[in-house]
Parts: sequence; C-alpha cells; structure tokens
Amino acid sequence: MEKEEKQYLANPRSSNADLEGLARISVEIVQDKANDTLTYIGNLIKNVSDLVLFRFYGSCIEDYRAAVKRQVPEGIDDLASKNYVTSKNDAAAAATNVDACEQQFANKSPFNDRNKVVHDLSLLASSIIGLLG
Repeated sequence: MEKEEKQYLANPRSSNADLEGLARISVEIVQDKANDTLTYIGNLIKNVSDLVLFRFYGSCIEDYRAAVKRQVPEGIDDLASKNYVTSKNDAAAAATNVDACEQQFANKSPFNDRNKVVHDLSLLASSIIGLLG
C-alpha cells in the first residue's frame, strides 16, 4: 500500500465519505503536506550559505507558498461551490509548482521525498475531483 493511500485510510472521515467527501479530504491532506514542506524548506534555508542553492530554496518557498496560500485554498472553495473543473485545475497546479521546485536541482533536491508526496497527492486529489464532473 502506498503512503498516499494510507493518508486516506488514516482519516476517520474517509470510511463514510462519498466521492465529494473524499475529494475534500484529499485537498485537505495536500494542504497539510504542502504546508509541512513549506515549513521544512523555510527551516533548511536558514543554514544555506551557497548563493545558487539559496536561490533554489527561495524559489521552492515561493512555489509552495503559491500552493498553500492560493491554489489549494481556492481548490477547496471551488470544490465547496461545486466548481469541479476549477478545483481540479487548482489541485493540478499545486503539483506543477512542486515540479518547478524540484526541476531546479541537477539531481534530486534535499527534500525530494517530500516533493514527491505533495506532487502525487495533488495529482490524486485532482483525479478524484475530476470524477465529480
């Protein structure tokens, strides 16, 4: 079982949730994981002395800030308004931001595992929302 699937099973609301409820749970999990990763990167940047790396981390902070402050909350609001297409696109945009962060690094970023989780959860949320309409 994948980590992402365990996130849903760990949520007590998921056992009785309809598809819209699962979609809501999924975007809430994305919000939590993206916020955790934003905080993590914010703590890491405090110890970075290399200017190029500092810029990469700063760019990742901006990418995650866009997801946490704008895209995911708008996705939640759009979902509540039954504007499923826009909500789906908001969740997918969060995945795109994570990709932009990760692709700056020649190899893997020091937080690649976290990026992968947020990316995959964002796409999963987008797919679930897409089933709604």
